[in-house]
Amino acid sequence: MESLRLTLAEDPVTVVEVDVPASLTREIEFLGQRFVAASSTSPNSSWSDGESEQHRKVVLLALFLEYAGELNTPVAPALFEAFRKKYCHTQDVHVFVDDLELDTEHAHTVLRAFYKARDVYRLSGGDLGTRPLKTALFGTPAHRLLAMFGGQGGVDNYIDETRSVYITYRPLVAKFVFRMSEFLKREAAEPLFARLYHGGLDVM
Repeated sequence: MESLRLTLAEDPVTVVEVDVPASLTREIEFLGQRFVAASSTSPNSSWSDGESEQHRKVVLLALFLEYAGELNTPVAPALFEAFRKKYCHTQDVHVFVDDLELDTEHAHTVLRAFYKARDVYRLSGGDLGTRPLKTALFGTPAHRLLAMFGGQGGVDNYIDETRSVYITYRPLVAKFVFRMSEFLKREAAEPLFARLYHGGLDVM
């Protein structure tokens, strides 16, 4: 492993130090230069007066993870390992983000990028060190299809909340959301409900 100082922004200059395999340092540095160039020509999230340098480093490194994953570069898994080792080695990413006290936009940005990069890492054969447990409900043959919706009644922005969850955790929930969308579409077409959904119900 080699400690690499990455410049991920020029205004203000933001340098993040990460530990990466020595064999990948030159490729990661080149990708970092492409990231900075791409960021300078596209609108970025604005930094509020309360954002610290640490906040910028975390958000920019997360965006760099996302950038590497979207380009499907071979360094993406190594960058995810570096991020996890630097910030989430001893705690869950949600705890880390909460402790950092990021604003809502930047917190969602970090979580979205983390889970996208996590999925790339998993598909590359990386060991996440966790094994999801399967609930008894999903293991019961009698249950062919199950959807559970929870929350508080009388909330008008539930669609916005659902959209936010889908965008942030897309690699984890996309298959489930698609299946439930198809289920709801079929149910809404049934004569009993069709009079309530004249245009059908397609949440996707």
